Amino acid sequence: MTLRNAAAHGHQHLYHYQSFNADYLREVIVDGVIHFSKPSDFNDPWDCRPWFDSECLGDPEILEQHVQWYIGVSRKHRPDIPADQVHQTADAYRRDPSALASKVREFSQALARAVDGRYRVYCLSPKSNSELMWAHYTAKHQGVCLEFAVRNEFFCTALPITYAESYPRFSMIGFSGTEEHIAPLLTKSAVWSYEQEFRLISDEEGDPRDTIVTVGGKKTIPPGSLTAVIFGCLAPDSIKESIAQMVRASAHRPTLKTVARMENRYELIIA
Repeated sequence: MTLRNAAAHGHQHLYHYQSFNADYLREVIVDGVIHFSKPSDFNDPWDCRPWFDSECLGDPEILEQHVQWYIGVSRKHRPDIPADQVHQTADAYRRDPSALASKVREFSQALARAVDGRYRVYCLSPKSNSELMWAHYTAKHQGVCLEFAVRNEFFCTALPITYAESYPRFSMIGFSGTEEHIAPLLTKSAVWSYEQEFRLISDEEGDPRDTIVTVGGKKTIPPGSLTAVIFGCLAPDSIKESIAQMVRASAHRPTLKTVARMENRYELIIA
């Protein structure tokens, strides 16, 4: 896969929808800190759960490729296992492909747990007036939408979701390199395509020279990158005043905007 970030797609701003949470929003608006989510907290039970194809092992050539993959991985990551034992296991897999298929399925489940333990995600959209997004993520239009500038070293790295009709099956033998490793975090069912989602992906165990690194899911954003806070069309005055106080205390000083519901057509506009 070829990854093109938000800047390459030509977006000037990306938006994060959320319900009102005073503590969380104070961190964002006043302190300039955003909170990435664990994949297991998402509302899509397939999200970030990679599955590796085991049905292909009926092909003798592909079976042998997987056996050789097993031998290579064992030599690299399990030097404590004697070489003759590794080859005995490899021969057992050749005789009984179902045993290797079981291992592939176990790896799928283990990797899903590893992804949830290590990676964090911040979800964004290039749209600020999506009726469904406001309904689903802002407590029925009572919350807010945060507007972030893309033209900085942080938010420009957001990557788009690929929407698919069929659940993706990854191959063990072709699963190498950074792009393949994060592919499961960037693929969702086509039913979610209305979100047009982009994601910032952090690695809690990564090298900050190579990736976004969060601590407990938190990350400081570049100064001035929070450019606006948009109120939902049903946001009560108490929420608006609370956020206005945060903005007055913020070095970012984002603009305050409000969504307006058009009375004569199905459309939201930003005022």
